[in-house]
Amino acid sequence: MLDYIRSNAQSFGIKLAFGIIILVFVFWGVGSFSDGNSVNTVATVNSDPIHVQQFERAYSNAEETALSKNPGLTREQLKMTHLGRQVLQDLIFQLLLVQEAARTGITISPVELRQAAGQIKIFQNAEGRFDPETYKRILSAQRLSINQYEQDMNASLLRDKIYAMLTAPVWPDMDEAKKRYNFLREKRLISYIFLPAKNFTASVSPADTEIQSFYDAHQQDFQVPPKVDIEYVLVKPESALKNTDSATAETAKQDADKLHEILDSLMEDNILNKPLNQSAARFGLTAQQTGLATQVELEKTLGLSTETAALLIASSAGTPIDTILEAGDNYLAVRILKTEPAAVQQLNAVRSTVLARMHAVSALKSAQDSATLISKELTGALGNAKSNKNLQIKTASVQRGGDLLDFAPNPDMSKAIFSAEPGAWLPTVFSVNNNAEGPGALLCRIETVEKPDIKEWDGIKSLMGNIVAKERVDGLAQVFMLNLLSKARVEVLNQDIVDRNGL
Repeated sequence: MLDYIRSNAQSFGIKLAFGIIILVFVFWGVGSFSDGNSVNTVATVNSDPIHVQQFERAYSNAEETALSKNPGLTREQLKMTHLGRQVLQDLIFQLLLVQEAARTGITISPVELRQAAGQIKIFQNAEGRFDPETYKRILSAQRLSINQYEQDMNASLLRDKIYAMLTAPVWPDMDEAKKRYNFLREKRLISYIFLPAKNFTASVSPADTEIQSFYDAHQQDFQVPPKVDIEYVLVKPESALKNTDSATAETAKQDADKLHEILDSLMEDNILNKPLNQSAARFGLTAQQTGLATQVELEKTLGLSTETAALLIASSAGTPIDTILEAGDNYLAVRILKTEPAAVQQLNAVRSTVLARMHAVSALKSAQDSATLISKELTGALGNAKSNKNLQIKTASVQRGGDLLDFAPNPDMSKAIFSAEPGAWLPTVFSVNNNAEGPGALLCRIETVEKPDIKEWDGIKSLMGNIVAKERVDGLAQVFMLNLLSKARVEVLNQDIVDRNGL
């Protein structure tokens, strides 16, 4: 629960660096592993120990935070994500910063510690002043000793102080910020010729052997996707709980406990193959059924992620899913009732579709061939194109990172438009898809480079300057931490505790 208390205090900027430094530096790039099986030490950093009790407390806090944010997670799943290694990484970085503070003589005075605690709202009385009795009561409720909490706060304040000293020289470079803005907001005026494939109708009917060859080469396009029929119980936190808008730690914990109770009960009953409708009824919920549905349909109707829906599609009939699934902000207890494997439709059943696709491919090829001939005739001059009355030349403004209006995104074309110099037709014929006319071939010419709006710059220049400064701050923090880590001697003495083996 220490994380909950800290979340109500000021954020500790140095943690920005922690998340970016790659875990492998700790476990494979620095120090060594040891099977010393030290009774009370998980790891050492430059000979200073990280004790088992310290690690267990940090792991418990991290685990509780993760479970409160994701009630569908199990402790076993957290273990598989190597949460222990993430916790150890954080403890190593904390100890490195404490060591650096000691080396440079940076300290936190009792006054600074008192001021920091006094600014945390949950330790204040109704008048907004620090209340010692409230301070003791809340720490006691979270099973934290005052001494331990103040040690942790002291370490956090040290990190803040080092971070502030490290990044103090950073300033917003407005020249760099404006160059960044000019690059991001640059636009290009283009002329383009679009030849819809539908204007190039195939005149020859393909032979049966050609139809068979096309079908064989594109069988994946004629697959019927696998389906599953699932029974599920949908749990909406706002419906199951009474205190979802509560701001106090006590009511928030009550809500979290109740939600865990509901989800744990549903999961247990599901694993034991008890009727889901009966389990749901105990909490005023109902069991529902999807009928045979594809992965895409599961994602759409239940709000599942692609990975979760794919897991259900790959499961066997009669299988209870042994964990609670996330569905957006909601949760699902799921059981697979029936499965239907993927199958390829026979040629006779899709012959008309095959013919239509063959004609479409042929028409697009004809459009591209025609565009290639036009490209050779243009020789870089817009006038040559205008002299051909059959060509419709349109103009459009394209912004960097954007797409040509009324066309589906085409990253290759967007990249080419912003890489070419104005004044010439691009030699490439692009295969594009128009929202109204369908697929076709497109030629384009860069007319001018449009500079960004100076009025817009005036409105956001301070924001752009802050973005550049923040990137510099983060970069300094990363380099600083990597430098400390590269000089450190880190030894992991009890890998089983870190990876929760046998626990």
